[in-house]
Order: sequence, then structure tokens, then C-alpha cells
Amino acid sequence: MSDVKIKLASSFVFICCLALQVLFVKDALAKDYLVNNLQEYKDSLPKLKPGDHLVLADGVWRDVKLVFEGKGTEEQPIYLRAETSGQVQISGVSNLRIAGEHLVVKGLVFKDGYSPTRELISFRKNKKHYANHVRFTENVVDAFNKPNRQDEDSWIVLHGKNNRVDHNHIVGKTNKGPSLIVRLNAKQSEENHHLIDHNYFGHRPTLGGNGGETMRIGVSQTSRISSYTKIFRNYFEHCNGEVEIISNKSERNTITENVFYESKGSVVFRHGGHNTVSRNIFFGNGVDDTGGVRVINNDQKVFDNYFEGLKGQKFNAGLTIMNGVPNSPENRYHQVDGGVIRNNSFYDIAHIGLGVGSDQERSAPPINTRFANNIVTSKNPQLVGVFDDISGIAFEDNVADNKNASTLKAKVVKNLKLKRAENGLLYPTKKLNAGAPKDLKPLRRHESGMSWYPKPKRSEPVRPATAVNGNASALIRALELASTGDILELSAGTYDLPSPLKVSDKLTIKAAVGDKPVIRAINGPAIELFAGAELHLNGVRFEQANPVLPVIFAAGYKYDGKYSLTLENIEASSIAKESNGPFLSSSATSFADAIRVKGLNVEKWKGAVFDLSGQGLNGWYLADRLHISDSTFSQVSGPIVDFGRDGRDESTFGPLFKLVDSKIEQVKNVAKLSGIDGFEFADNNVIDSGQIDVQQRVLGYPFVMSGNIFENTPKAGVIGRDGDTFNFVKE
Repeated sequence: MSDVKIKLASSFVFICCLALQVLFVKDALAKDYLVNNLQEYKDSLPKLKPGDHLVLADGVWRDVKLVFEGKGTEEQPIYLRAETSGQVQISGVSNLRIAGEHLVVKGLVFKDGYSPTRELISFRKNKKHYANHVRFTENVVDAFNKPNRQDEDSWIVLHGKNNRVDHNHIVGKTNKGPSLIVRLNAKQSEENHHLIDHNYFGHRPTLGGNGGETMRIGVSQTSRISSYTKIFRNYFEHCNGEVEIISNKSERNTITENVFYESKGSVVFRHGGHNTVSRNIFFGNGVDDTGGVRVINNDQKVFDNYFEGLKGQKFNAGLTIMNGVPNSPENRYHQVDGGVIRNNSFYDIAHIGLGVGSDQERSAPPINTRFANNIVTSKNPQLVGVFDDISGIAFEDNVADNKNASTLKAKVVKNLKLKRAENGLLYPTKKLNAGAPKDLKPLRRHESGMSWYPKPKRSEPVRPATAVNGNASALIRALELASTGDILELSAGTYDLPSPLKVSDKLTIKAAVGDKPVIRAINGPAIELFAGAELHLNGVRFEQANPVLPVIFAAGYKYDGKYSLTLENIEASSIAKESNGPFLSSSATSFADAIRVKGLNVEKWKGAVFDLSGQGLNGWYLADRLHISDSTFSQVSGPIVDFGRDGRDESTFGPLFKLVDSKIEQVKNVAKLSGIDGFEFADNNVIDSGQIDVQQRVLGYPFVMSGNIFENTPKAGVIGRDGDTFNFVKE
């Protein structure tokens, strides 16, 4: 080797060693500040320099209002972290504000509390000090809810620029306000280029009002500002807050490679244009109200997505293209113009809606829009709903498995064969120039969030029934010992309950084969349902002994989430002399996603059977759907059903009502329904009874009355959403 080469090599080695020494010195200068209380935290904060770690000691930090402020560098950010990830719990009345540059927040759990402000975790200290280049990673926000579901806050609020929210676990929001918001209401937050990735957004129960989005990017007032936010490879599971899972209200955002699993609602281009939804996976698995994408505004692109088993309709369909408002204000609906929907796979979906929402206000149909190279399969004969002129949509080279998609000008491939590939998605066995690409790589559930905080179990194993023999004490004891998913099987006898049975888990109470047990409440309701209850009652007779209290009461001091109730082969009668209490009623703080009734026999009842009116709740309501079938109602003074809501908001799934295949005799007021979005009254025998009063809310699910027999009973009185008369659809 020449002397020159030796000198060059020696110089290179020297430079490398010097660089390592510099890095070592920097690391040696970085400090960890372990703090045990809020005062130590405040004392340490001004000392932080690039590379330092402010470490919260393991334990519960209650009623703390934390401000994390500092200026790190790209190479050496400043950390706020847990001593042990998952072992630091922020609880009570607490929040966190972040300001500065190149900061990292890691390993914290927000649980058992609520924020004193409208922003739990805010990426700004105030209107002058914002967060930029901040990473919020591997943290948990679990049911950190305000006591009243109408009290609004948001859990994670992004201000500033170039921030990242990744690998977090965000579940259980029950009060008003999105779980995560990107705000653009200041120059410091425009064109922000935020990245939201690899998060687990878990169960968000139906809110029963507007403001239940899991994520919102902007607001209507700033919707024409570019955000450049990227929502990438997140897992959305059972995000059911309202019809908008992600509400896009700004421009030039990208929503890509996310998985939506059994989530009721859709990704909605609510305001703003030039946005993209691509390479996402939607698994509905046949769950009601699971939707895909709703297109509004200009230059929106929906391509290379996979949709399977989605059962939502109209506003919440597998694909919805809306009508707009001419010269629309920013808070309404801009006309669809320049939309592109191409190379998507829609398998086993219930509905595609075109020109949805058409009315006197929304009179601008979609224009300059292209629907091309998509595959559509469905068993629904009314697959495509056309609600206005769709000549502004060009349909090209689409493929379908039947003529139900003829509106889409699709090539019909009979007996279209599909096969699941290694990525878990269906693809045609025959090569077609349509549908989602084969290189999709769905994010797996365990790849979202973090490993140290468990995700909810998807199903419970079926357990053998627990026998309960004939007395109230045995039933109360069995309920105390029951675990979620248990079955209590009652033998014949009268169960005189001194206090209500309180249910907050999945539980079945049923009669033993051949027996007819009687449950009687002495001092209050027989059953109280709380958030989380999934109660199935089968084969039991209820007797109302209290003259004013309900037999079943949905209770709760605050709204903690939904409950559901299934009644099957149930009898109910009143033994009180002056009874006017309902069979089922609800507090204003509770909410049912579904009440399903089959084979209910109610006789000699002086109050309402189902009292879920929702009146006076300012648009909030008490149950999404109430379905009654194969039942008998005889000598009922109050209405069978008092159900509905105020207002005409379009952000909710319901309320939906169905009463079919039933006998109604000597019922003074059959039903009082206010603000109902969907209605079916079919194949009933109505004798010597009063009128059905129905007020429609908005154009949504069909209003159907068919196959009924009315004897000495007036016809139903129906009022449309604007006070006009309304004609039923007869099918």
C-alpha cells in the first residue's frame, strides 16, 4: 500500500473514532430525571436538555395537569416516559399539554378519570406555544370519559406541524367528541404533514348523537385549508360512535392501508377536496350499519380498496356518492365534482348509493366523476340505489356477478369464482382487469398498538348452564358468582326479588326446559341494566308488583357505553291494583344499540310497554333500534311503544323501529314514534285499537307498512320530516 493510501486510511479511522467519541460524550451528558410527584416534575422540567429523559415513577398519578415543554433535536429528542411502560397510570381529573420541538411521550396509561378541559392530550401549551416534530407513541387512553355523554372533549388533539401519533391503544370513548382531532385553526397548524400510524382504535360504543367520530381532520370553517395529514396502517375495531368513523374536513389528506373491522360507519369526505382513500381493508362480517366510503366535494379519489361483508345502506353504504347543495356554505354539502372511484373490490355488500340525500336543498347531482374497473358482488336485488340524475358519473369496465349491478354498466360474470389468497382477501380465480390489487398487505391486529396492553377478546367461549332452583336467594347468589357469558337456567317457581338484579356483562337468564319461572319485583325494578350489559331473557314470566316502577330499567349515573337486550318467549302482566309503570324504561344516561323482542306476550297493562321516548334530550336518544316480532299485546292502556328522538341530525344510525307478525288487541295507543328514521309495520293483526302516530326524521331507511289487517282500528297517522304527509312504501 502506498504512503498516500495509508495516510488516507489513517485519517478516515481517526475521523470515525472522533465521531464516536462525540456521540459518546453527548450520550454521557444526557440525564434521566426520575420524579415521584408533581412538584418534582415541575422542578425538573426547566433542566431538560436534548437527549434527557423525564421519567415518571411507576404508580398512579392522580389529578395532575402536566405540561411537557422543551426543545430537543432530531438526533436527540427529549423524552417524557414511564419508568416502566404501562405501569404509570394518569387518572382522576388530569390532562397533558405538549409544546416545543423534537419531544417524545411514551408508555403512559390514561385511565379512570376525565379531562378538566376539552383537550385531554393537546399538542400545544396555549395559542402561542405549539408542538412540532413531536412523537406520541406506545401510550394508552382507555375510557377516560367525562361523566355526561353530552359533555364534549377530545382525547388527542394535534396542533402544530410534523407530529406523529403511533402505536397507541385508544379505546372506550363514550362522551361527545372525536377520539382524535387534527386542528388547522391557526397558521402554525396548516399544511402540517402529521402522521397517524399503527394505532389500535378499539371499541367506541354508539353515542346516540352527533360528535361520535373516532377521528376528525379539520372542521368545516377550515375545510379549504390543506392539511397533508397521513392516516396510515391503523386498526379500527368496533368503532361505532356515529356514521362517520373518520370525518375528513380539510384538503390533501391520505387515508391508506388501514383496516376497519366490524366498525359501524364510514370513512367520509365530509368537507374539503383533493383527498385520497386507497389500499384500505373493510371487513363488515355482515354486521348491520358497517359502511365503506362516502364521497362529497371535489377531486376525491377512492382506489385500490377492499370491501367485504358491509351491510350499511344509503348514507352508510359500501360506497355512497352524495348529492350536493348548489353554492353550498362550508358546513353543508358541496357537489361531487371530479371524483375517481377505481380498482376497488366490493364483495357481498348490501348497497351502493348514487345521488344520496337528494332533496330540495341537496339538488346538485355528481358531475365529472368516474367509476371504473371495480368488482361488485351482492345478493341484494336492490343493490344500487339511484336518487337523482347520475349522468355525470361515467361507468367503465366494471365487473359484477349478477344483473343487480346493471346501473353500474358492469360486465356480468355469472358464477364468478373467488378464492382467498395468502393475505386473507378474496380474488377472482379468473384474471380480470378490475378490483383491488393482489399486493395488499392487511395490517394484522397485533401489529397495531403495543404488546404490553391487551386488546379486547373478540368472543367468549360457551359455558354450560348454571341451574337455579326455585327461589330468589339462589338467583341472587348465582348472579353474584356469574362471569361474562354465563347462562343461568331457572327452574319453576316464583322469584320474589327484594332488590333489582344488576347486570353489566354478557348474561343469559332462561327457563329450564318445560318450566315457566316467575320473576316478581317487590321494591323496585326486577332488573337494572348498565353499560356493557348484553342480556338475553328466554322463557320467563314477569309480574309487575310496583305500581309506578318499570320491570326492566336501563340505569347509569353517567353514560359509560351501550347495552343490549334480547327478549324471547317472555310473558308480562301487572298484579298491582293501580299500575301505570312501563315494562321497560331508560334513564337519560343510558343507551341501547339494540332491543330485540320475539314472542313477548303482554296482557292487562296500564302503562307503556316500552318507554324510550327521548323527548327533551335535545336530539339525543335512548336506543338505536327496537325490533319486535311474533308478539301479542292485549288490553294495554299506554302505548306499546313510546320511542324516538328530537331533531333531524344525520350523524346517527337510528332510531329504527320494527313491529311485525304480531297480534294487537284492545290497545289504546299502538305506538307513539317521533323522529324515527326507519319504520316497518308489517303482517300484524290489529283489532279494536287506537292509532299509530309516526313522525319521520330524515330520508334514510324505508318506511314500510304492508300485509296488516285492521279491524275497528284507524289507519296510521304519518308526518314527514318537514311536517308534510308521508306515504308508506308498500312491499
